[in-house]
Amino acid sequence: MTEPVGRYQIILHAYRHLFKLSRRATRGSRRAQYVARDLLRESFRKGQPKDWDEAKIWNTLIFLREAAKETGLEHRIFKNLLSVRYSEAVDYHDYKKPLGRANELIDTLNENKYNSYNMTIKMLNETMGLCLPSTKFYGSTQKLGHR
Repeated sequence: MTEPVGRYQIILHAYRHLFKLSRRATRGSRRAQYVARDLLRESFRKGQPKDWDEAKIWNTLIFLREAAKETGLEHRIFKNLLSVRYSEAVDYHDYKKPLGRANELIDTLNENKYNSYNMTIKMLNETMGLCLPSTKFYGSTQKLGHR
């Protein structure tokens, strides 16, 4: 069964608006633009269209518009979100496993490293009605910021 064309258009427009506003909110930082682009792509590719809430997307658009407008709280939150995501992806891709039993300890540390960050994003989403991604970025075969 195919999805109605109207719903597809709404999702496409939401993606375009989120992409445009996230680029404005990064204020020309190439690295941040690539991270924002990759996060947005990952969110739209893994998410289910039936689970998307238009009110949350609208609130996120307002959040990004405010982040682009002035260097206030929204901009600092967005900047830190992208900074942590960049370091998370770099940590994952530059990770080299040593030999021996240290693998188990390192795996445990890496699994729990971003728990408080993900919980903070989850609570921010709940209280402000946003749809900022809080899942891990792992899985991409290329480093962020590289084509």
